[in-house]
Amino acid sequence: MGYNQSEVVAATRIITVLTTKNPKIETVFHQNSVDISAELDSAIKEHDRLKLAWHEEVADTAPLLKRAKNAFIKYRDLIVKKVPEAAKMDWLESKVKPDRFFINFEKQIGFIEDNQERLPFASTALEELEPISDELDLELAEDREARRVYRNSIKVKNLALDKAEEFYYEVRRFIRREFGHNSPEYSQVKDKAVRKAAKEMEQPKDEVSPENQDTKEESLNLTSNE
Repeated sequence: MGYNQSEVVAATRIITVLTTKNPKIETVFHQNSVDISAELDSAIKEHDRLKLAWHEEVADTAPLLKRAKNAFIKYRDLIVKKVPEAAKMDWLESKVKPDRFFINFEKQIGFIEDNQERLPFASTALEELEPISDELDLELAEDREARRVYRNSIKVKNLALDKAEEFYYEVRRFIRREFGHNSPEYSQVKDKAVRKAAKEMEQPKDEVSPENQDTKEESLNLTSNE
């Protein structure tokens, strides 16, 4: 796709206006213009809503994750003091992504369960760690689901942007063919006009438009709670 998101939105708005003002363009493209514009607006709004929802889920998990890591580190250090060979275990790291940390957390619980006779604090540790594990499991599952839905919305939005851009070029070719490349109608759909309209859309207003984001969202390389 040649245009970024704000430029595609600007191009779509220009075409929509032209189809309402010029009978010849309206006859051929009006309904498609209305449908594509509505589809694009809906996809962008839903993407922005789901992105916010995902971030809120991650924020909700953060305090629990911090509590889990504090408990994990506390008992990890106690374990290594009592069982020095535990220092070579593969689950000791806490500075990892949440899903990886949860596996380490579970491995710590398993180690304590298997070595209760060597760990005088085992009973206390399990009473503290097991409820945290259950709660963290639920929170991370909600984070993953919110991220999955958000990622799907990126794909839907990008498909809508591609469709809108293809439609724009179709209309632009029609205008050039029917009205000529020096016509006032064609001057409104040139790249220069589209980019100017996009920049005007991006100017600070009372509300910041979500349409000022780039087309691709972090190339889908999304992680949470890092």
